[in-house]
Amino acid sequence: MIRFTVIWAKDITEQLTILWLQAKDRRKVTQDSFLIDLELSTDAHIKGIDLHEGLRKIVQHPLAVTYTVNLPDRIVRVVGLGILK
Repeated sequence: MIRFTVIWAKDITEQLTILWLQAKDRRKVTQDSFLIDLELSTDAHIKGIDLHEGLRKIVQHPLAVTYTVNLPDRIVRVVGLGILK
């Protein structure tokens, strides 16, 4: 098991805040973002799906995030946020 520090890019954090403010169920948005963070904090390099060139995607319905993994530094950077319908 490899532990990682998860960093959400500032613009992604801002998008998540807007999503939270507009959500009918704010608790669900909070819970889903927490679960993504928790999931990526261990073995992120083998979780989700590989999109291309080091970019990976993980889903905690309805949230989907794209992220990169720096294995030597053990850092995960969340760089994209999407909402699944």
